Amino acid sequence: MEGLRQTEKKKNRLEQIREAERFSHTQAYKQEELFSGEGWLKKPVKTVTDLIPYFQEYAKIRVLDLGCGVGRTCIPFIQAFRGKCMADGVDILDIAIELLKRNCRKYGIEDQVSGHVCPLEEYPIPRESYDLILAVSALEHVDSTKTFFRKLLEIREGIIPGGIFC
Repeated sequence: MEGLRQTEKKKNRLEQIREAERFSHTQAYKQEELFSGEGWLKKPVKTVTDLIPYFQEYAKIRVLDLGCGVGRTCIPFIQAFRGKCMADGVDILDIAIELLKRNCRKYGIEDQVSGHVCPLEEYPIPRESYDLILAVSALEHVDSTKTFFRKLLEIREGIIPGGIFC
């Protein structure tokens, strides 16, 4: 009985955390434009843009962006490889995917990105499907340690030989 109560407490705590994150991210997305202003959306993630040279010789590039938000991590990468890069963006928030699509239209890459509303722990990653998998500020949001390690294994299996996980 005590174990059941602890499990229920953890679930309630996780839901509280996720609800607070939904609220704060939704507010940021409503108030800030991607790549402008003073907030965290004002510039691309340097760690991701630093990866661009590694992919210069690729004929085609497949990217998975887990916790993609409005495109802060994947859009600059896709722009660098206009026409030869395809991306799947996954986020738990409807508004994030709506704005991802809008931002992709704004930057002329809408035909290169697919947006998926889904918790990242539930999004299936097919084996050897991606050259680059991004999970910037995302994996810490999964529901348990067990899920975290399962997702890491799935990510490792989802990267093609020689691919990169960031």
